[in-house]
Amino acid sequence: MHTGETTLSTVRRPSAHRAYLREVSRQTTVLHLQGFIFFGTITRVEETIRALVSEPDFVTVQGTRAVREDAKHCCRLSGLLRCTLCDRTFEGHWANHRAGYRCRHGHTSAHAPTLDRPKNIYVRQDTAMAYAAAELGIPHGRPEQVTDRLRATDTIIICMPTGMLIRQEARA
Repeated sequence: MHTGETTLSTVRRPSAHRAYLREVSRQTTVLHLQGFIFFGTITRVEETIRALVSEPDFVTVQGTRAVREDAKHCCRLSGLLRCTLCDRTFEGHWANHRAGYRCRHGHTSAHAPTLDRPKNIYVRQDTAMAYAAAELGIPHGRPEQVTDRLRATDTIIICMPTGMLIRQEARA
């Protein structure tokens, strides 16, 4: 296992992209999988793992979070936002100096988008956190209580192009 500091991408990129990759290189973990270096989203890897592992075990492992002490950004709601259009979990990202989440409906930059693909959905972390806190009756400014309650009660935030809903998942 390596970091983005020791294993660099060989793809030609604009200088702004290279600067960004240098900036986040400590947050990047690079795994050499059977002789290949994987750069991209986790969608296909997740589908393969789901085929190999039972659903209850997969869900249990998804609830486990490794906290990095040197991480610059914190996506507190990782794994707790689900897309109503494609039923995928939103991926955390950092945009405009803020934590946020997005669903690209399985699309990656490696493939050209199709005309019938739905538009990406973006949700700011502070917006989702405020919504969940209000729905759960938790005072504003207590994000750890929001995430703890969501995880303890197997509750997720369903995100749609027009808003959000809170839904408790069925226990396995």
